[in-house]
Order: sequence, then structure tokens, then C-alpha cells
Amino acid sequence: RQFLDDCEKDLKQLKMMKSEVMVNNQTTRDKARKLTYDMHLRRRELLSLSIHSVKKRTKEFPMWWDPQVAEEVCQTIVNKDCIIGIGSSYTKHLDIVCTSLESISAGRRSLSDCLKIIIQEAHNALLATVEGDIDADEAYASFDEALARLPKLSKEHIYACIDEMNTLITAVDAMS
Repeated sequence: RQFLDDCEKDLKQLKMMKSEVMVNNQTTRDKARKLTYDMHLRRRELLSLSIHSVKKRTKEFPMWWDPQVAEEVCQTIVNKDCIIGIGSSYTKHLDIVCTSLESISAGRRSLSDCLKIIIQEAHNALLATVEGDIDADEAYASFDEALARLPKLSKEHIYACIDEMNTLITAVDAMS
């Protein structure tokens, strides 16, 4: 009887541990999914960026890394409805992909914010020197409205900022 009670107690403990891993993995997956959406990434880009980030941050690839598991993790991140894994290998891969996304998104957020400030200041400076009806706030508002349609952490957002900077540079060159 004692043996069966111990088995039942161990089974409850294992179920509790499994539930905790499921909740943690779901939370991590949701965070990674949001970052993937914010950065406008597809599955292949997600996997490629994660691999590149891991190589840059750790200098050596983890011995436990399995490309098939990494592919599965990326698939569950980008798919709306999926089954979240609970194995230790899946969890390690999910954690490292999420950490990579957090690192990359922080860099993109910083770059994006900096570029946007530079563009706003350049618009104001350029248009303040132009005589006439042109309103710096209106011109910047038009650019900002178009920019708002792009995911803030996407490459497209950053490229749009760079293109706008090039447009402003061309305008300055034309004025001089």
C-alpha cells in the first residue's frame, strides 16, 4: 500500500512539473511570437537570425543544439495554432531563440528610435531654412504616418528611415 501511495505522490509531482514547464514554454513562446511579429520575420529568417545571434553571443555553438529541434521551435513560434513541446531539448532551443530575439529586437529598437529622432530633427532644420508655405511638422507627420504602417522593429522600418535620410540629404544637396 505504501508503494502505491508513493507512486501516486510521485505521479502528482511529475504532473505538476510538466504543467510548470508547459506554462513557462507557452509564456516564452508567446514572447518570441510577439517579437517575431514586431520584427516582421518569417520562419526561415527567424531560424537564420537565431543561429547567427547564438554564434555571435556565445562564440561556440552549444553541444546540445539540434537543427531539427530548432526548426520545430521556429515553426511553433510562427504558427498561430501549434503544440508546444515540453522536453528539455525543446525548452533549451526555445529559450535560446527567445533570448536571441530579445537581443536583436533591443538593437533594432535602439537603431529605429535613433534614426527617427535624426530624421525628425533633420526635417525641422531643413524645412526651417525653406521659405514659403511648407510646414516642417506637416512634412514630418506625413513621413511618420507612412512609417507607422510598418512594424517598428522590422528591417523595412529601418530601411524606410534610411531612405528618408537619403531623401533629406538629396534635398540639402539640391539647395546648396
